[in-house]
Amino acid sequence: GAQKSMRKLIAIFGFLLAACAARAQAVTPKVELGLGYSYSSMRVPNTTNRANMHGVVVDATTNLNRWFGITGELGTHYHCISGCWDPWHERTTPDERNDSLSFMAGPKLTLRGGRVSPWVHALGGVAKVKYSNIFGADFGTTGGVVAVGGGLDVPLHTVTIRAVQVDYLRMPDIQRPSNNIRVGGGVLLRLGRKSGGVR
Repeated sequence: GAQKSMRKLIAIFGFLLAACAARAQAVTPKVELGLGYSYSSMRVPNTTNRANMHGVVVDATTNLNRWFGITGELGTHYHCISGCWDPWHERTTPDERNDSLSFMAGPKLTLRGGRVSPWVHALGGVAKVKYSNIFGADFGTTGGVVAVGGGLDVPLHTVTIRAVQVDYLRMPDIQRPSNNIRVGGGVLLRLGRKSGGVR
């Protein structure tokens, strides 16, 4: 019946997914380009308050061998209570707006060979954080940023699913740096392959 056919389709799909993953395990891509969603409960500059910041992270990793690579990352996070946008443009005096922009780079270590690929990285760079509200408060700062963490990837054939990523994120602030946690996930495009396959 329909249930039996559905079970067969699920079994076939699972087999194909496992076959793609098994083939991907044997290949170390030269470059991985990533795009993902990121969330952080980030401290508002010059205050003790925190805001729920949603953002996008774009990264690129050049793999020098099977386990070691260099990553560059561009990330942005944004939060607005209300009144941030008119129909065609962003307002200069929202009720409350927080945003950040960061660029970081550093080493990444990946354990390849299984159905999933755990990894860790340590990134450093520069970030700008800003805050503004309807009462005319408008301030921000630029300074050093550090991200240390890791995640779990699921390699398929030409893409990799980033199931989870968790980082300790130290952002600049006007008085002193703020300690934050960010979590996210996304997808990576695998480009090229290191000569010799798994090296």
